[in-house]
Amino acid sequence: MANEAKITKVRVLEHPNADKLELVEIGGAGGFISVIGKGQFTTGDLALYIEPDSVIPKHMQDYLKETSKIEIKGGRIRAVKIRGVVSEGLCFTPELFLKDKDIVEGNDVTEILGVKHYEPPTKGASFAKALKGVNYKYNNRRFQQYPHIDRFQKHPGAIKEGEEVVATIKVHGTNLRVGIVKKPDEVLNSYWHQFKRLLGFTTDYEYLVGSRTSVRNVVGKRRKKLKKRDFNKDLYCRAADKYNLKAFIDEIAMLWMEGEDIRERPDIIIYAEIIGCDRAKAIQKGYSYGCNENELKIVVFDIKINGRFISWDKVQALCAYSFLVDECLDIPVAEEVYYGPFNLSVLKLAEETDKIYANDGYILWKGHREGIVIKPNIPRKDPRVGWVMLKELNKNYLLDKKNTDYH
Repeated sequence: MANEAKITKVRVLEHPNADKLELVEIGGAGGFISVIGKGQFTTGDLALYIEPDSVIPKHMQDYLKETSKIEIKGGRIRAVKIRGVVSEGLCFTPELFLKDKDIVEGNDVTEILGVKHYEPPTKGASFAKALKGVNYKYNNRRFQQYPHIDRFQKHPGAIKEGEEVVATIKVHGTNLRVGIVKKPDEVLNSYWHQFKRLLGFTTDYEYLVGSRTSVRNVVGKRRKKLKKRDFNKDLYCRAADKYNLKAFIDEIAMLWMEGEDIRERPDIIIYAEIIGCDRAKAIQKGYSYGCNENELKIVVFDIKINGRFISWDKVQALCAYSFLVDECLDIPVAEEVYYGPFNLSVLKLAEETDKIYANDGYILWKGHREGIVIKPNIPRKDPRVGWVMLKELNKNYLLDKKNTDYH
């Protein structure tokens, strides 16, 4: 992730609740808003802007402590509310930390300053202990991780005014990917694989279950077999099994091959979020979404076929088709909150409160919405962003110190 710190022109706005403070808007309408001292900048000035969830080096921390009496714990920049306005990121006069040759509009100065992106501590050690024998380093480049989703404020022009988009609720759980893809080339090209395939003992495809960063169901070389109960200890394998996603992917493959009139099976990956409770605890503290003890649910938010994301309309249609398949349960999809031409008012949908109701109308769970994800209904790429999919986070969620950093 680049551009944690950059040189940018600012637009100065009046602070609604403070005479000695002003606001700066970064990147135009819809960009980050940061609170500054009155008179620090005027509209059109170049500023050094450092994004939220960045970690600044010690000399910058010391400067803030000496000049503004602001102490930043661990150097991490967080969203804060200042006189009723949420401020995200820091704005400095560039000459304080940079040479003249580096102060050019649009210049990425992240590395020059030694600014880092904040990365939460790695989770999952308990799962690794529970599943001895699993090869967590296994990699098949066809089993692709879901792209990192940037904040909308980081690329406010990537989605055009009037472009047809879909906005879905971003639930707060843990990322799941499940796919059936071709095996790695080195396996496919080996004589041993070709011999076993000739005898009908293997195929060119493999079924993989993973978190965002690791595969959870591939056995290491030293252990050739794991019993079913071993995989039942793993959160991701249990979620995939509950919804029989392997059978669901097989059905998608059959439909796709018929529709495209092709004979070769496509690589298919389903991306979802696991929510609910695992071992009596909510997967993310405070976000049980009304699930009972040890009750897991998934929410599908994307499907990739042969390396390309399919449209949201097709994702919904395929998951609805699962009703007709005996082996598959109802496959839930992310809740759609907007579909139509994009405008900045769509961002306000991130500020809602999420509620889960029982059949009798009783509220089982209520909490801050993490936010929304906005993307074109017809997936496309942008040279700055990659796949165009941007998130707008709920300001109340960001300010709630009880929430985790996994968003």
